[in-house]
Parts: sequence; C-alpha cells; structure tokens
Amino acid sequence: MNAGASKPAARLGGTLEQRQAYLDYTRAFSNADFERFSQYYTDDVVCELSTLVLRGKQGILDFYREMFKTVRESLTLHHLIADDDGIAADITSQFTAAADAPNFIVAPLRKGEFVRVRVLVYYRLRDGKIAHIKVGRAGEVSAPQPA
Repeated sequence: MNAGASKPAARLGGTLEQRQAYLDYTRAFSNADFERFSQYYTDDVVCELSTLVLRGKQGILDFYREMFKTVRESLTLHHLIADDDGIAADITSQFTAAADAPNFIVAPLRKGEFVRVRVLVYYRLRDGKIAHIKVGRAGEVSAPQPA
C-alpha cells in the first residue's frame, strides 16, 4: 500500500464496529474531510435535502465543497439505530458562517453567526455504503447567534 494512501472506509451497518464507522463518517463530514467522508458513499448515492436532491458521489462533493466556502456544517448525533440495510439518526446540524452568507438556504447568516436545526436522517445502505440519504427537519431553525 502507498504510504500516502488512506485506508478504505469501514463498512456501515448494525455491528459495534459498523456503528463506530458511522461516527467516523460524521466526524469526517463535520471536519470537511471530503476524501474520507465520501468513501462511505456508493458512486450513485442520492441525497434528498429539504429543498433539493443531490445525485451521485460527485454531486454531493461539489455541493458541499461550494457550501463550505461560506458556511460550515457540523453534526451532533443524539440517537442512532442501525442494521445492515440502513441507519436512522437523530442529529442536530449546526451551520456556522465562515463568511457573510445572506442567501444561505437554511437562514441568512453574517460571518461568525450560526444556526442549529434538529434533523432526522435515514440512510439506505448497499454493501456497507450509503446509497440513499433522506433528511427531514425535526424542529425549527434557531435564530442566528454569534459563534
């Protein structure tokens, strides 16, 4: 193995190790580690957000690379249910503005402000990877607050 190459992502599912892999996925996502979190996706993954649908691993990467230039998202996991076919997660997403984002789809933000929203996320798995993501809001978006 090449010394600079990262190891392949662990499979997701219901075992303790697979649930730990999900925590690795959420950490990688929150840290904008695109290479690491995208290893958990199938190439044809579909992500259904409240206002748009992202298609394919590259489509998700392109969307978040652009978004993270102005607004970073971090995930706090509250509850997780997982088996070999899917994962259901109760999460709080925090969106923090790294730059002014007056047109940010969740809420207009000024640099340094953040909002939080509770979401329920259902992931369908195929061969231990995420093949489909469905995100639904489980609460109201908080008022913008200084970071």
